[in-house]
Amino acid sequence: MGLLTKCDLGRAAATVLANPSAHINKIYNITSQPHTHADVIRLLSEHLGREIKYSVASEEDFLQAAKNEGFPDWQAKGVVGLWRAIADRVGIMSDPEAPATYKAITGIEPTTLQQWLPTVIESFK
Repeated sequence: MGLLTKCDLGRAAATVLANPSAHINKIYNITSQPHTHADVIRLLSEHLGREIKYSVASEEDFLQAAKNEGFPDWQAKGVVGLWRAIADRVGIMSDPEAPATYKAITGIEPTTLQQWLPTVIESFK
């Protein structure tokens, strides 16, 4: 899965909005380098200093969990669709050209997971 920080997203949006004529009728897929769930879990475990385990819920369980969190049915189904896209590594979630597209727009590389995680690790404790 490819990730993008909100700062990187803001930078890309600001770049496009500062010169909209250069971006007319263009669609951009922008993320950082794609990572597997195993990559994310390994990095989380390293930064937290303890083993994190990853398990895959069934679609039914995932849908029920979203509903239990208060998502309306239509939105819960949308979350399941996003979850399925991530699991299947489709579209923008696994576009190998997305980091190059981000750099072409902004002039810099997107923030990597390795760079971002230390800035937010306290939220995971």
